[in-house]
Amino acid sequence: MGEKQPQDFWQRLLDQFDITTYRNTWSIFSQAYTLFGQAAEILKVKAYASVGLLCRATVEAACYLYLTRKKEGASLTIDPPMTLDGRVRKVPLPELQEAIKKAEVLSNEQLSNLDRIAKHGDLIAHLAEVTDRAVMRTFDLDRETDPNTAQIWLDQSHAVEDLEDTMDILVTLVKAASPMIESAAM
Repeated sequence: MGEKQPQDFWQRLLDQFDITTYRNTWSIFSQAYTLFGQAAEILKVKAYASVGLLCRATVEAACYLYLTRKKEGASLTIDPPMTLDGRVRKVPLPELQEAIKKAEVLSNEQLSNLDRIAKHGDLIAHLAEVTDRAVMRTFDLDRETDPNTAQIWLDQSHAVEDLEDTMDILVTLVKAASPMIESAAM
Protein backbone atom coordinates (compact mmCIF):
# COMPACT_ATOMS: atom_id res chain seq x y z
CA MET A 1 0.00 0.00 0.00
CA GLY A 2 1.50 3.35 -1.06
CA GLU A 3 2.02 6.41 1.09
CA LYS A 4 -0.99 8.69 1.28
CA GLN A 5 -0.61 11.75 -0.95
CA PRO A 6 -0.75 15.11 0.83
CA GLN A 7 -3.98 16.98 0.55
CA ASP A 8 -4.09 20.03 -1.68
CA PHE A 9 -4.67 22.59 1.05
CA TRP A 10 -4.45 25.53 -1.37
CA GLN A 11 -7.33 24.16 -3.43
CA ARG A 12 -9.27 23.41 -0.26
CA LEU A 13 -8.82 27.04 0.79
CA LEU A 14 -10.03 28.33 -2.57
CA ASP A 15 -13.03 25.98 -2.41
CA GLN A 16 -14.16 27.87 0.72
CA PHE A 17 -14.84 31.06 -1.27
CA ASP A 18 -16.60 32.11 -4.39
CA ILE A 19 -14.29 33.84 -6.85
CA THR A 20 -15.76 37.27 -6.03
CA THR A 21 -14.89 36.94 -2.34
CA TYR A 22 -11.36 35.82 -3.16
CA ARG A 23 -10.80 38.67 -5.62
CA ASN A 24 -12.39 41.28 -3.34
CA THR A 25 -10.26 40.22 -0.38
CA TRP A 26 -6.97 39.80 -2.27
CA SER A 27 -5.94 43.40 -1.65
CA ILE A 28 -6.35 42.88 2.10
CA PHE A 29 -5.20 39.29 2.58
CA SER A 30 -2.70 38.77 -0.27
CA GLN A 31 0.23 38.27 2.11
CA ALA A 32 -1.68 35.74 4.22
CA TYR A 33 -2.87 33.92 1.08
CA THR A 34 0.72 33.77 -0.20
CA LEU A 35 2.12 32.44 3.09
CA PHE A 36 -0.63 29.83 3.34
CA GLY A 37 0.00 28.73 -0.25
CA GLN A 38 3.68 28.26 0.54
CA ALA A 39 2.85 26.27 3.68
CA ALA A 40 0.53 24.04 1.63
CA GLU A 41 3.24 23.43 -0.98
CA ILE A 42 6.02 22.78 1.52
CA LEU A 43 3.92 20.09 3.22
CA LYS A 44 4.18 18.07 0.00
CA VAL A 45 7.96 17.77 0.42
CA LYS A 46 7.60 16.82 4.09
CA ALA A 47 9.35 19.93 5.46
CA TYR A 48 7.16 19.89 8.57
CA ALA A 49 9.21 22.43 10.53
CA SER A 50 8.80 24.87 7.65
CA VAL A 51 5.06 24.25 7.62
CA GLY A 52 4.95 25.19 11.32
CA LEU A 53 6.82 28.43 10.70
CA LEU A 54 4.68 29.35 7.70
CA CYS A 55 1.43 28.57 9.52
CA ARG A 56 2.47 30.86 12.36
CA ALA A 57 3.40 33.57 9.87
CA THR A 58 0.07 33.12 8.07
CA VAL A 59 -2.10 33.49 11.17
CA GLU A 60 -0.05 36.43 12.40
CA ALA A 61 -0.36 38.15 9.01
CA ALA A 62 -4.07 37.35 8.73
CA CYS A 63 -4.83 38.77 12.18
CA TYR A 64 -2.75 41.89 11.56
CA LEU A 65 -4.27 42.47 8.14
CA TYR A 66 -7.82 41.91 9.38
CA LEU A 67 -7.29 44.43 12.16
CA THR A 68 -5.46 47.11 10.15
CA ARG A 69 -7.02 47.04 6.66
CA LYS A 70 -10.36 48.31 5.47
CA LYS A 71 -11.62 48.55 1.93
CA GLU A 72 -13.64 51.66 1.15
CA GLY A 73 -15.02 51.50 -2.37
CA ALA A 74 -12.06 50.93 -4.67
CA SER A 75 -9.60 52.19 -2.04
CA LEU A 76 -7.78 50.23 0.59
CA THR A 77 -7.28 52.02 3.90
CA ILE A 78 -4.28 50.96 5.92
CA ASP A 79 -4.41 51.90 9.60
CA PRO A 80 -1.38 50.33 11.30
CA PRO A 81 -0.58 50.88 14.99
CA MET A 82 1.81 53.77 15.43
CA THR A 83 4.42 54.79 17.97
CA LEU A 84 4.02 58.11 19.74
CA ASP A 85 6.45 59.68 17.29
CA GLY A 86 4.32 58.60 14.32
CA ARG A 87 6.18 55.54 13.07
CA VAL A 88 4.56 52.19 12.34
CA ARG A 89 5.30 50.00 15.33
CA LYS A 90 5.96 46.28 15.62
CA VAL A 91 2.95 44.48 17.02
CA PRO A 92 3.80 41.26 18.88
CA LEU A 93 1.60 38.23 18.25
CA PRO A 94 0.18 38.15 21.82
CA GLU A 95 -1.14 41.69 21.27
CA LEU A 96 -2.68 40.64 17.94
CA GLN A 97 -4.25 37.63 19.64
CA GLU A 98 -5.84 39.87 22.29
CA ALA A 99 -7.14 42.28 19.63
CA ILE A 100 -8.61 39.42 17.57
CA LYS A 101 -10.21 38.04 20.73
CA LYS A 102 -11.79 41.44 21.44
CA ALA A 103 -13.01 41.64 17.83
CA GLU A 104 -15.04 38.48 18.58
CA VAL A 105 -14.48 37.14 15.08
CA LEU A 106 -12.89 33.78 16.02
CA SER A 107 -14.47 31.07 18.16
CA ASN A 108 -12.86 29.97 21.43
CA GLU A 109 -11.63 26.83 19.67
CA GLN A 110 -10.06 28.91 16.89
CA LEU A 111 -8.39 31.17 19.49
CA SER A 112 -6.98 28.07 21.18
CA ASN A 113 -5.77 26.74 17.80
CA LEU A 114 -4.20 30.12 17.05
CA ASP A 115 -2.27 29.86 20.31
CA ARG A 116 -1.07 26.33 19.46
CA ILE A 117 -0.02 27.36 15.94
CA ALA A 118 1.93 30.28 17.41
CA LYS A 119 3.67 27.96 19.88
CA HIS A 120 4.59 25.49 17.13
CA GLY A 121 6.04 28.30 15.00
CA ASP A 122 7.96 29.69 17.98
CA LEU A 123 9.23 26.21 18.75
CA ILE A 124 10.79 25.94 15.31
CA ALA A 125 11.99 29.55 15.23
CA HIS A 126 13.78 29.04 18.54
CA LEU A 127 14.51 25.32 18.23
CA ALA A 128 18.04 25.26 19.63
CA GLU A 129 17.11 27.27 22.71
CA VAL A 130 13.88 25.33 23.36
CA THR A 131 15.67 22.01 22.91
CA ASP A 132 18.43 23.06 25.31
CA ARG A 133 15.86 23.96 27.95
CA ALA A 134 14.01 20.66 27.46
CA VAL A 135 17.24 18.64 27.59
CA MET A 136 18.42 20.42 30.74
CA ARG A 137 15.01 20.08 32.40
CA THR A 138 14.92 16.35 31.57
CA PHE A 139 18.50 15.86 32.74
CA ASP A 140 17.79 17.75 35.99
CA LEU A 141 14.83 15.44 36.68
CA ASP A 142 16.69 12.21 35.92
CA ARG A 143 20.43 12.17 35.34
CA GLU A 144 20.16 8.66 33.87
CA THR A 145 17.86 9.82 31.05
CA ASP A 146 19.23 9.96 27.54
CA PRO A 147 19.15 13.69 26.66
CA ASN A 148 18.23 12.83 23.06
CA THR A 149 14.79 11.70 24.23
CA ALA A 150 13.97 15.36 24.96
CA GLN A 151 14.39 16.41 21.33
CA ILE A 152 11.43 18.45 20.18
CA TRP A 153 10.13 18.53 16.63
CA LEU A 154 7.00 18.93 14.53
CA ASP A 155 5.89 15.79 12.73
CA GLN A 156 3.46 15.29 9.86
CA SER A 157 0.39 15.11 12.10
CA HIS A 158 1.28 18.42 13.79
CA ALA A 159 1.98 20.07 10.43
CA VAL A 160 -1.33 18.89 8.96
CA GLU A 161 -3.21 19.95 12.10
CA ASP A 162 -1.59 23.40 11.94
CA LEU A 163 -2.47 23.74 8.24
CA GLU A 164 -6.07 22.68 8.86
CA ASP A 165 -6.51 25.17 11.67
CA THR A 166 -4.63 27.95 9.87
CA MET A 167 -6.98 27.50 6.93
CA ASP A 168 -9.99 27.61 9.27
CA ILE A 169 -8.78 30.84 10.91
CA LEU A 170 -7.95 32.45 7.56
CA VAL A 171 -11.34 31.52 6.08
CA THR A 172 -13.13 32.97 9.12
CA LEU A 173 -11.23 36.26 8.94
CA VAL A 174 -11.74 36.57 5.17
CA LYS A 175 -15.46 35.86 5.47
CA ALA A 176 -15.77 38.33 8.35
CA ALA A 177 -14.03 41.01 6.26
CA SER A 178 -15.99 40.23 3.10
CA PRO A 179 -19.33 41.87 4.10
CA MET A 180 -17.46 45.05 5.09
CA ILE A 181 -15.80 45.08 1.67
CA GLU A 182 -19.03 44.46 -0.20
CA SER A 183 -20.92 47.18 1.69
CA ALA A 184 -18.06 49.65 1.09
CA ALA A 185 -18.27 49.01 -2.65
CA MET A 186 -21.94 50.00 -2.78
